[in-house]
Amino acid sequence: MSNFIKLPPILPKQYLREQINTLMEKGLPSGYYTGIKVLDDICRIDKGRLVTVTGIPNLGKSEFVDFITTTLNKRYGLKTLFYSPENMPVAFHLEKIIRKYTLKPISELSGDEKEKAINYVLDNFYFFNGMDVTQLPTILKEAETMVREKNVDILVIDPYNRIDVDKNALDIETQYISKILNDLCRLAQRCNIIVFLVAHPRKMTKDSCGRYIKPTGYDINGSANFNNKTDFGFTVHREQGETKTNITAWKVKFSNYGTCGECDLEYDTVSGNYYEASSAFNDDDLPFFDLDFDTNKTSSVTPKTPLSPFVFPEIKQDKSPLDVKVSVYEGTIDNTGKEMVLKDFLLTDAYKDVAEDIRKGATPEERHDRKDRHKKNIPCVTPSGLFSKRGVNNLIKHSGLLCIDIDRGDNVEVMDRVPTILRRLPYVAYAAKSITGDGYYAIVPIEHPEHHREHFLAIEKEFKDEYGIVLDKSCKDVSRMRFATYDAEAYYNPQASTYYQEIVETLNTEQPFVTTQTAPFKLEYSSTPSVADLDAKIREAVKRGINIVDPYEDWRKMGMSLATLGEEGRERFHAVSSTSPKYDRDECDAFFTNLLATYPDEKNEYTLRTAFKILNTALHQ
Repeated sequence: MSNFIKLPPILPKQYLREQINTLMEKGLPSGYYTGIKVLDDICRIDKGRLVTVTGIPNLGKSEFVDFITTTLNKRYGLKTLFYSPENMPVAFHLEKIIRKYTLKPISELSGDEKEKAINYVLDNFYFFNGMDVTQLPTILKEAETMVREKNVDILVIDPYNRIDVDKNALDIETQYISKILNDLCRLAQRCNIIVFLVAHPRKMTKDSCGRYIKPTGYDINGSANFNNKTDFGFTVHREQGETKTNITAWKVKFSNYGTCGECDLEYDTVSGNYYEASSAFNDDDLPFFDLDFDTNKTSSVTPKTPLSPFVFPEIKQDKSPLDVKVSVYEGTIDNTGKEMVLKDFLLTDAYKDVAEDIRKGATPEERHDRKDRHKKNIPCVTPSGLFSKRGVNNLIKHSGLLCIDIDRGDNVEVMDRVPTILRRLPYVAYAAKSITGDGYYAIVPIEHPEHHREHFLAIEKEFKDEYGIVLDKSCKDVSRMRFATYDAEAYYNPQASTYYQEIVETLNTEQPFVTTQTAPFKLEYSSTPSVADLDAKIREAVKRGINIVDPYEDWRKMGMSLATLGEEGRERFHAVSSTSPKYDRDECDAFFTNLLATYPDEKNEYTLRTAFKILNTALHQ
C-alpha cells in the first residue's frame, strides 16, 4: 500500500534519517523485472517515476504498455488505473487485458476460465470513463484517490493528446506541456506510483527505402520537455504487417536502473504479449510465473522483488499511534480520572446507546440539550495526554496526538465532504462523528508534542486554505477533553504518518483582550479593583491553565460580573472560560449575549468584585 507523506518545506531530520538508513541497509533500488532478459538487461522501471512511451501510431505503443502493466501485475501484484479514451468502449480494452492474461481469444475460453479472467480484471485493473473525463486536474485527483483507497500502483495515460488542457495564461505550448509533465512527476513521487504517458510523435518522415524513421523523445509532438523531464523514455517501433518489434530505451535517468539501449522482441498477435525474438514463440517464454490455467507454465526467470525507492521511503509507525496512555474521566464532574489506552477507549461500541439516544433530537439544539442532560455521566478523554488531574498544568506525559474538532455550525457548506476528506489525509489516525452526530473529530500524530499549539495552528491553516474547513480553536489546548461517542463508520488508520507542519504565533502578552471602547469602567466604589488589575489576574490564570469557572454556578457568576463591562467583558469571559475542558466558544458567546440582554445594569446583582473573588480563590488554591 502506498504511504502518503506530508512534508514541510525543509525536510525534517526523521525523514532524512529514513533515507540514509534505507540506502545503507538495502542499497540503490534495481527496479522491476519483466522476466524478458534482453529487456531487463537494458533497464528496469520503478515506482515514483514518470515513463514516457512513443512510437509510430497504431504500431504497438499501447499494446506494449498494456503488456508491461499485466506483466508487473502477475509478477508483483501491481494494480493499474487506465485513462485510455482511445480504447473506448471499455469492452475493447478489457478484451486485450484478458487475452494477455489467458493467452487465448475470449471465444476460446471455457466457463471456468472466463470466470477466472473476469475476477482477475476486476481485482487488478481500473478504468476511467474516457468519454466524460477529459481534464488533467480531474485525472490527477481521481488517481490519487484510487491510490489511497484501492492501492493502485500504476497510472496509464494513453495518449497524451486526448487530454483537454486549460492553458490559462500559458499560451505557449512548451510552457503548459512543461507544467503537465511537472504535475505527473509530482504525482508519481508523492504517491509512489509508476506513471506511464503515451505520446504520439509529430509528423514522421521515411527513409530512402520508404520505412518510417524511428522517433525519439525529441520527436514527440509539442515540446522537447517530453525528453527532458521524463525518468524513463521508450520507443516502440515496428513496421506495418510485421511482428518483430524494436524497443529502444532513449532515457534512463538513474544508472542503478540500467542504461540506454535497444532490443528486439516478437509480438504474439493472438495474446498481444511480447517475447524474446532470439527464440521461437513458446508459451513458456511468456514472463508469467503462474497463469492459474496451467501451473506447469512458469517463467524461467524468478521474479525479483525490487527495493522500495530509497528516495521515497515509507515511514511506518512501529505501533498504532493510538496505543498510548491517556486520561479518561467518568463524566464532567470527575476531576481525577484514570489511566487508559486511547485505542481501547475509541474502538468500542460501549457508548452506542447513549449516542443514539442523544441523536434522537430532531434539531442540533435538541441534540445539544440531550447531551447536556447526559454529560455528567458520559465518559470523557484527553486524547493529547495523561494528566494527574484535569488542567493543562497537570500534564504527566503528552500522547503525541492532536485532536481536531469540525463543528457543523462553522462548516455547513462542506460538512457532507468532511468524512471523505479526513479519510484521504495520510496523517489522520482516527476520525468519527461527535456524540451529537452533528460534527466530526480527528486524531493526528504530531512530530513535536511540546509544540502542540504550533502544530494546531499549522493544521488549522491547512484545513482552511485547502478544504475550506474551520477547526474549533479550543483544540489548541493540550488538556482539551472530548466525550465518548459511537460511529459505525469510524475511520482508523494504524499506519498514519506524522504531521510535521508548525506555525509559530507571536502573542501580545501585555494586552490579550480586544476591546472596542476606550472609556474606563466607572467604579461604584473606590475600593473596587481596576480593570487593569482584573486583566492581570485573568492573564495569570490563563497562562497557568487554571480551570476557574467550574462548577457551573461559578461560570454564571463570572459571566454576570464581567457583563457589567458590557461588550468589553465578552473576550474576558472567553478567556476565563477557555481553560475549562467543557469550553465551547459558540456556547460561551451565546451565554454572554443572553446575560447582556437579560441583566442590564440595574438588574445585575454582581460587580467586578465577584470576578476578583473567584479569580483569587482559583489562583491561591
